[in-house]
Amino acid sequence: MPRLFEPWALLLLDECNLRPNAAVLDVATGPGTVARVAAKRIGPGGRVVATDISRPMLDVANSKPSLPDAAPITYIESPAAPLGVENAAFDFVVCQQGLQFFPDRLAALREMRRALKPRGQLAITAWSHI
Repeated sequence: MPRLFEPWALLLLDECNLRPNAAVLDVATGPGTVARVAAKRIGPGGRVVATDISRPMLDVANSKPSLPDAAPITYIESPAAPLGVENAAFDFVVCQQGLQFFPDRLAALREMRRALKPRGQLAITAWSHI
């Protein structure tokens, strides 16, 4: 049986049309669901960075076994604003069910844009505002 967020992660990443060897940033990764699906889709030549403000959530994500033929995932403890990642480094920035919880949504969106390469793609899902 799929986990609660996995079907939504699949739909979110379907919209991105991820390509092999891409660099993906997953903001507010939680248990790492989106990061793991992205890592599998982009393959071992890609790179995934997954951030979350919660160390316990990152510990859960990081405790999962590596996937075969998947990009490595680096987990970073970081708020959405400021994001602890480099400028213009990612082909795709994704955020599943996190934006509505950020205290400064506009600052978080600016940070996500800062992390994108020129012509990079941002994809966000949210069920509802708070």
